[in-house]
Amino acid sequence: MNDLPMGWEWSSLGEIGKYINGRGFKKTEWRESGRPIIRIQNLTGTSDAFNYFQGEADERHIVRDGDLLVSWAATLGVFVWRGPEAVLNQHIFKVVSYVDPRFHRHLLEHVLGDLQRQTHGSGMVHITKKRFDATPIPVPPLNEQERIVAAIEEHLSVLDRASLTTSAVAARLPRLLDATTRRLIHGHGPSGEAEFSQDPGHPLPEGWSWKRLSDLGEMGRGKSKHRPRNDPILYGGPYPFIQTGDVAAAQGVLKEYRKTYSEAGLAQSRLWPAGTVLITIAANIADSAILGLDACFPDSVVGLIPDVTGVRAEWVEYFLRVEQERLERFAPATAQKNINLRTLRAVVVPVPPLVEQDRILDELDTWSTTVSALSKSLARTKRRAAKARRSIVASAFSGRLVQQDPSDEQASELLKHIRAEKPVKKRQSKTKVSS
Repeated sequence: MNDLPMGWEWSSLGEIGKYINGRGFKKTEWRESGRPIIRIQNLTGTSDAFNYFQGEADERHIVRDGDLLVSWAATLGVFVWRGPEAVLNQHIFKVVSYVDPRFHRHLLEHVLGDLQRQTHGSGMVHITKKRFDATPIPVPPLNEQERIVAAIEEHLSVLDRASLTTSAVAARLPRLLDATTRRLIHGHGPSGEAEFSQDPGHPLPEGWSWKRLSDLGEMGRGKSKHRPRNDPILYGGPYPFIQTGDVAAAQGVLKEYRKTYSEAGLAQSRLWPAGTVLITIAANIADSAILGLDACFPDSVVGLIPDVTGVRAEWVEYFLRVEQERLERFAPATAQKNINLRTLRAVVVPVPPLVEQDRILDELDTWSTTVSALSKSLARTKRRAAKARRSIVASAFSGRLVQQDPSDEQASELLKHIRAEKPVKKRQSKTKVSS
């Protein structure tokens, strides 16, 4: 162990607190009302849905506003309960502190963060009570604990505000890019509103015209005639075979694929040329991409080979990208959603002259590049903030965040009090249970 600052002592988590595991509530005990049963997903925000318990609860398992909780299985985390009186499910500890509770919370977060990083990738998903209790921790004098808490919370509040701002900006960037793309594709200025319509009479800028998708080039479904479709004879050759998942994963131009067709596969399909616009009509609805290579695909994907004298493939793909959500509404709400090809052919697209298409596509590329750069910068800022947070907390628990005060009562005295009090607490607890 490392040397400690003046007045500090080494101890263990089990010595500075008591950790009471929750109860394993059976499904037959769940009710629609009563005390909420706190499960890990209720703490992490994965789910807001509670089960309830109406029976007699042991005081050990009752949680009240402000109680400190630790999840120790599947998810390692420290939480302060901010809700109504509730009961605690298993795999969560209710913490009884023998030191400053706020200091205890920050210390637990620091320790669990270290344990999480140590076990990353090892498959470990829980900490045994024995290991948890035995985890060594540094304990400063009680007065210094209060100064540490004040310093941590001051520094972290600044980081929290910066993180909130960063997250808000990061969340707005995709929406900004989407709105800008929609306005430009529909021929409206920065403040205009676009409306998706099948009515060719919708107003457009001078020189623009409405075109149906089927009027923009050769359009048809992919082909895979052979049955069964998973016959091994079809695969393993030199011809890329694109599936709906590949289209969904592509970002603009599709160049990566997971399967290939053999000569037999090609013979019962079709090789579409690079530059074909892909539109998924089953499984993933209305995902789009542009083929970056010659490839085959099944009938769950529609291909459009643009007539290059009238429209750019990128123009069509941008239109499909910004209108995906509304195109998906054409898919009937059945178990296997899909878009009818006839419906897709009838969708109208606003088409400006080629010179105007090129100008707008250049502008969209600039926007995309700028938004991508900003997103990466914000991601780096968030990583630096997380690193700064760990550094602040690490400094706090090594005695470098605040100065030591020789007049403070040493931590050894605090630990003496805790050790002296513990037997009493045990006797009190035993008496309570037996009554």
